[in-house]
Amino acid sequence: MTLQSKLDAFKADFEAGKPPYNVPYSVIETMHRATAELIASGAAQKALKAGDKHPDLRLELIMRDHVGDLVADAFDMALRFGEPPVAGFTNRKILETRILTVASPAYLDKHGKPEHPRDLINHTCIDYQDPATGRAFKWEFHHGSEVFPIRQSARLMVSDVETMIGACCEGAGIAQIMELGSQHIMASGKLVELLSDWPDEIFSLYAIFPSRRHRAAKVRVFTDLCSRLLGRAD
Repeated sequence: MTLQSKLDAFKADFEAGKPPYNVPYSVIETMHRATAELIASGAAQKALKAGDKHPDLRLELIMRDHVGDLVADAFDMALRFGEPPVAGFTNRKILETRILTVASPAYLDKHGKPEHPRDLINHTCIDYQDPATGRAFKWEFHHGSEVFPIRQSARLMVSDVETMIGACCEGAGIAQIMELGSQHIMASGKLVELLSDWPDEIFSLYAIFPSRRHRAAKVRVFTDLCSRLLGRAD
């Protein structure tokens, strides 16, 4: 089932509950596509139970690359990876996930395995576009308090996680992905974790709220659902 069909099924399940109060519930998310699938598939499985407990809840998932004006766009909250915007918002941290550096077995057979981050200068990497800047995310490696930034050598930059993972699996280069949502592909052996002795780079997921709006019970319910669902997504 595709991501879009999961989202469509998710909305249909909630709407089938015929909410008596017609309370709209809007959420935007600007995060890792695999995480969106976790929310969609996990919540779809719980839709009937959630619908019984909260029959007035209607959920919309809208994906875009920026937070924007939540009030003007009539959104109750956003889910976003990375440091949250400060002005005009409040936030709650939902989870932290590790950044993994990965490559396919075929790539490693052909080019060898880097033993230290500095070795990546001699490897081909796959860049991921930062939607906020249009440029590639910078790579850095963390071991405790030690931080080792690198200037990766890349011939390919993508703006879609599935495309990046697919290219990496085909041997196009070394990529950095989030551990969250990637367990299945790592377990399959299609990708291999590299530089595992630099394990401490963390990416955080935040719920972001319009600061001047009272946080309604429906928002607290969904925020708690995200925490429970994603917190045990292993």
